[in-house]
Amino acid sequence: VDDRAGLDAVLARLYALRPPIQFVYDLLYGPEDAPSPAAAMALQQMTIERARGLLIFADYMCGRLFAEEEQRRNTLRVPLTLLGRHFGPEVVPDEVKRRRAAGPIDP
Repeated sequence: VDDRAGLDAVLARLYALRPPIQFVYDLLYGPEDAPSPAAAMALQQMTIERARGLLIFADYMCGRLFAEEEQRRNTLRVPLTLLGRHFGPEVVPDEVKRRRAAGPIDP
C-alpha cells in the first residue's frame, strides 16, 4: 500500500517528540527520490561502515519479519536507494545480498 501522506504524518508526530531521530528515520523512511535536509546531513557525516550497519539493521529488524516479499523489499527500498546513491553498490553487505538473493536489490 502506498500511503506516503500517512507515513509522513506519523513521522511528523514522531519528529515533534524526538527531533534527533529524524536523521536516521529519514534514511529509512524518507522520500527516496531526494534526501531530506536531515538525511542529506546524515549521509555527509556517515561512514560506509555505519551505512552497512544501518542496512543490516533495517534488513534484520524490519525486512526479515514481513511475510510478503514485497513488504520486505519495501523496507529496504529507501535506504538502499539513498545509501547506494551516496556510497555506491559496495555499501550493500554480503549478508543483505544473500538474504535478498530471490531478486534484485540494487539501488
